[in-house]
Amino acid sequence: MDSLAETLARLAAAGYTSDFYARDGKVGCPDCQDLVDPGTLVVDELVRLEGDSDPDEELIIYALSAGPCGRKGTFTIAFGPTVTPDDQAIAAVLRDRPHRHRLA
Repeated sequence: MDSLAETLARLAAAGYTSDFYARDGKVGCPDCQDLVDPGTLVVDELVRLEGDSDPDEELIIYALSAGPCGRKGTFTIAFGPTVTPDDQAIAAVLRDRPHRHRLA
């Protein structure tokens, strides 16, 4: 299983370079500051890291395209007791979106 750093590096090499964030139930882009409804995003890949060697790496990483300002990027959410309410609301929408588990 890949680590967080390996997963993010692989996705960045595939063009997922923006680090999207949650605000007020929407997904934001640090490059343009636009906020979009998570239901409009395309989930190209979902990666779940279990954190066997590092509990801080218990994460879900979404590789998203058609994001704010048309960019591709990642949205990373901790799971378990450390998840924020904003992240939890967005995860509820994204997990119901069709997706592949690993990009080719």
